[in-house]
Amino acid sequence: SGPAETAPAIPVTSAANAVPAAPIIPVSARSQETASYQQILFNWTRVCEHPAASETELTTLVQQLSQQVPLHDHGVSAAFFCANIESVVDFYDRSIAAARAGAGAGAGARAGGSTSGIGYQVADALAKLVVYLIKLGPKDSDGKADIDILRMFLSSIVLVIVQMHTTQPDVFSAHQRPLFRIMASLLHELNVCRRAGEPWCGSDRTREMAQAIGDSLALLNPSFVPGFSFSWLMLVSHRHFFPLLMQEKGLWPLASQLLAELIGFLQPFIVANQVVDSLKLLYRGMVCVILVVLHDYPEFLAEYALSLCNGIPTNCVQLRNLLLSAYPREMRLPEPLAPNLKIDLLPDVSRSPPIPFEYVSDLEKAELKDELVSYLKGEAPATAIKTMASRLFAKTSATEQQAVPSESCYSVKLINAFVLHAVVTITAMEDSAARETSQRMALDMIRQMLGEADAEASYLLVNAVANQLRFPSSHTYLCSRIVLALFSKSDERVREHIARALVERILVNRPFPWGLLVTLIELLRNPYYSFWDRPFTKRSPQITEILQAVAKSIHPIGTPTQHQAHGAEAANAANSAAQVAISQPPSHA
Repeated sequence: SGPAETAPAIPVTSAANAVPAAPIIPVSARSQETASYQQILFNWTRVCEHPAASETELTTLVQQLSQQVPLHDHGVSAAFFCANIESVVDFYDRSIAAARAGAGAGAGARAGGSTSGIGYQVADALAKLVVYLIKLGPKDSDGKADIDILRMFLSSIVLVIVQMHTTQPDVFSAHQRPLFRIMASLLHELNVCRRAGEPWCGSDRTREMAQAIGDSLALLNPSFVPGFSFSWLMLVSHRHFFPLLMQEKGLWPLASQLLAELIGFLQPFIVANQVVDSLKLLYRGMVCVILVVLHDYPEFLAEYALSLCNGIPTNCVQLRNLLLSAYPREMRLPEPLAPNLKIDLLPDVSRSPPIPFEYVSDLEKAELKDELVSYLKGEAPATAIKTMASRLFAKTSATEQQAVPSESCYSVKLINAFVLHAVVTITAMEDSAARETSQRMALDMIRQMLGEADAEASYLLVNAVANQLRFPSSHTYLCSRIVLALFSKSDERVREHIARALVERILVNRPFPWGLLVTLIELLRNPYYSFWDRPFTKRSPQITEILQAVAKSIHPIGTPTQHQAHGAEAANAANSAAQVAISQPPSHA
């Protein structure tokens, strides 16, 4: 089904305002040939709609079209497709107007009738025409179809959408349906050919077509065309598109980019607490998509979760948990509540998880990459920690904060990359003695940075370490040891940051990352850490109730008697307190 006839209004961001106001459709598309191009499409539509139309007749029509219109010429093909995409929108508008006029002239009971399904014939026919042009077009030396026609069509529809969004913002929401229908019908027609096993759309061509469609959707991302956001999300998550990205591991970076574009669009509104109803709806849609991906393609999220977390605000705890709880399908997670669980004896803790995305460029730009590696190898001077801390916690300027709204004056992405690179460097060492030495140095480095940084920077650094607490791996094992060691050897301020970073991730609905549960359970259960004797656990009744509820939910046995929740009223109060805590933007004071 298509998007709502009157789509919810999405706030326009600065990126969208940067779209040029001048028409950008080629001038040739406005020439006198436009009418002839549109007539070709309407004739094709009539033939496609005829019940007696055969494959032979459709093939003949396309061959005649190829002789009449030189679509191999990029200027001509752009004019042809732009004119016909606009024809689809115009036909849809006239069909809806006629249907509503007819309903208004009829009985009152029909006045509010749905117009769903009206006016899509031309959109479906245009998508079928594009597929036929690819199928019957030029072939390469292997007999496979050339997809230049598809690329030109996608370029044209991107141009039309951007121009309509820029020049007709008041009515663009009404144009979402036909524009969405064109793309959805194109995905459907390509899927029909693929399922039929037609030789022109083999696996290589399918991959190229999915890449081309994904690249076009990346250009139409919500930050650039906010009025197309709902249709965009439906196309990205389409059952005939997203599974294609998942089938080819080489397309996973594109899938990650598309999800990151949506997260990046929502992030400034969440940070500014400007989440209107339309954005809430879009956020729910994004969460639903990620839930489906988590269920059907957990390997993808297991590899790209850390990259996607860079754009998630700290108060979007459940969304971050969804990403970090992904683990490879073939892996069997040990029960985190098992009393005799020894994480160091698990075979998976000797294996490092794949990190396929690029993250070191930010470190290189900040001159941190080589400095960090040298320090972990014992080759840096004693002042290296202070040097790295000054670069890592360098505050962004006011101009940069205005250009890219952020919840923090620090670079969350840089801090996450710093911790990840330290973990990757340590776990990649083959010599066990050198690895143990580097682990101790990393612990000293993080403890010193936390001791000297302000509250906000300390919390972000602890959060970056907590992000590594995922499925059993060398990364999870190392960071679990670091978190526990930091809690036992640091001052109360750092202990409070660690407790907050872990506990707030348990105050939302499941799922929870396995490494997070294991680490928090060890912290609560092991008397060595004296968690319940820490002053912050008794600072206020609200905090005490929250901690009691967490302890009861993840470790109902063995909690000290004086810290047990007192009946259902205390549990309800803890839940209410938790809801208040997670609904407010975090304070780093």
